[in-house]
Amino acid sequence: SVFQSVGVEHGTARLDKHRTAAVMFGQKDGNKDIMSTMMDQLNSGGPFSWLHSKVAGGGRVRVVTRHRRGGVRGEAIGKLVACDRHMNLVLRDVQETYCVRLMVDKQTDQGGHVRRPILDKRRRTLPNVLLTGRSIVLLSDSL
Repeated sequence: SVFQSVGVEHGTARLDKHRTAAVMFGQKDGNKDIMSTMMDQLNSGGPFSWLHSKVAGGGRVRVVTRHRRGGVRGEAIGKLVACDRHMNLVLRDVQETYCVRLMVDKQTDQGGHVRRPILDKRRRTLPNVLLTGRSIVLLSDSL
């Protein structure tokens, strides 16, 4: 046929090959979503089994986060919904306390102005949060 001469049949075979590789890589059966597969891998034991028990039991966790440049940014307390092997976490009903560095003008004794940094502590409540594993410093039970 005309389609065979332009390689359509060959392209379909390549697509099937990639589908098979994707199923073998991340999923045991083709109907399972990726989050379920990741949670099954975490359930196998080891240090991540504590995280899986928190997800399964709907437990609240306390996560201390850091700035990009280093240093502690703040903490988030919320219900752990999902996690993966990279320590990426999905939290629900989150209460976050964090610090923001602000530059403030201060008067000196000589009458001049000097810009000084101050840390402003802030709070907010968020319905859903995705925390990347690279920003997490500490993970524990909420108090």
